[in-house]
Amino acid sequence: MNRHIMARVGVAVTATGLALALGTGTSFAGGNYVGSFKKNGKSVATVVFEPRNSSGGPQFTDVIDSAKDGHSIRAVTYDATTGKRRNTCETSSVKDCEISPRIAKGHKVRVKVYWVKDKAATYLGTVMTDKGKLPVV
Repeated sequence: MNRHIMARVGVAVTATGLALALGTGTSFAGGNYVGSFKKNGKSVATVVFEPRNSSGGPQFTDVIDSAKDGHSIRAVTYDATTGKRRNTCETSSVKDCEISPRIAKGHKVRVKVYWVKDKAATYLGTVMTDKGKLPVV
């Protein structure tokens, strides 16, 4: 794996650790928003929205499938201010997906998370701030 991907995975793992340590489903870690999602009482996914990286580069949605039980996790990122979909990221392991075009500064972001098995998708929730609001870039 190249160093950029490893660094991104490190950010996602650190943010996940913070979310678990705080005992919350959503947290804010170093500028990133983290959502932890459960299905039937079992943790199945962690999704991280990265509004920017340290160099001011692209925005990302990181998806981590915690359960690895034959399904995948889909995260759909929207610019909630304009209502436009920006990207869809789906994996049954760990994946980071660049958001293009970037979501403008000051705009709200909605990241909807789904548990997917074959063609059926179950809505798990939305990544929120620790105050229960949509993240703002």
